[in-house]
Amino acid sequence: MSRQALAIEFRATLRIAGIAALILAGAQLVGIEVLQYQRERVLEGQLWRLLSAHAVHLGWRHFLLNLLALVLILAIFPDSLRRGAAVWLIFASLAAIDAGLLLLRPEILWYVGLSGVLHGLLAGACVLTARRREGRVLLLLLGAKLLWEQRYGALPSTATIAGGPVLVDAHLFGAIGGLVCAGMVLLRRRQRQAL
Repeated sequence: MSRQALAIEFRATLRIAGIAALILAGAQLVGIEVLQYQRERVLEGQLWRLLSAHAVHLGWRHFLLNLLALVLILAIFPDSLRRGAAVWLIFASLAAIDAGLLLLRPEILWYVGLSGVLHGLLAGACVLTARRREGRVLLLLLGAKLLWEQRYGALPSTATIAGGPVLVDAHLFGAIGGLVCAGMVLLRRRQRQAL
């Protein structure tokens, strides 16, 4: 990739990260109580919580960690997350988390944070770049992390760093959503190439 193309990709990454930072900071200022996923409130009809829960965080440190992770994912995979792929991956991950929590984990009463969506974005980006070594390696590492979390819980010190409990099922559901969406994106690309 040429220097000019890299500069364009870098500016696009910064623009997306800046918009995300403004949205997430705004949500954080509104407050966790109003925006978090609360199962009871969602079932009463407060459906906005299915979206807003992913924008609000346990605290500013949790917010900054998620924002940093978003910037890193966008910086590592600028070519595979352009042309709307990132948007599709984000919404597929978000929908998978919400469906997973509502249908499969009724005992989870509340949730906040972007980490599940970030797991989906990363999983999808890895699949979209699976022809390259780094995509395959990162996908294997992500898979190992998810297996660890399902077997032993959150990675050591994660809850301390985030400032509260870590919902590892959100990571799994988000990654599944990202994988399914990336598979659909690849299928659609192949159909277009066949025409």
